Amino acid sequence: MATGAAAALSPLAPTDALALTAASALLVVAGTVLAVGVGVLFPRFGTVEVFRSREVTMPSKGAFAAYSLALLGGGVGAMVAAVEPVAGLVGALAGVSQVVVRVVGGAMAVLVGAVGPVVAYRWAVRKFEGYALD
Repeated sequence: MATGAAAALSPLAPTDALALTAASALLVVAGTVLAVGVGVLFPRFGTVEVFRSREVTMPSKGAFAAYSLALLGGGVGAMVAAVEPVAGLVGALAGVSQVVVRVVGGAMAVLVGAVGPVVAYRWAVRKFEGYALD
């Protein structure tokens, strides 16, 4: 909701604002499923003491890094694909055309927002079904 309000107040065209709002909502849902898959891929079985002898099982550093990079890639990809001036800037810095930048950005967004959650879900289910307590 905050993303939609910020996009509405921005100088972006209404279609760009709507596209970015939809992409942020999709990343929230996709990010939840990705978190499960990344957590299964990089498990942590030990606990960490956080406060006054309270122990919790935190994600591993590898899981945190992989998850953060995936969401960053999807968010930046969606922004580059949806906002023409950003695609122009990235294209000028990289020395490639704006069309190539937008296609690559869109592919990154689709990979994180649509393909990644399906793969993560299937991976987590497969690993969970094969898990046995010692």
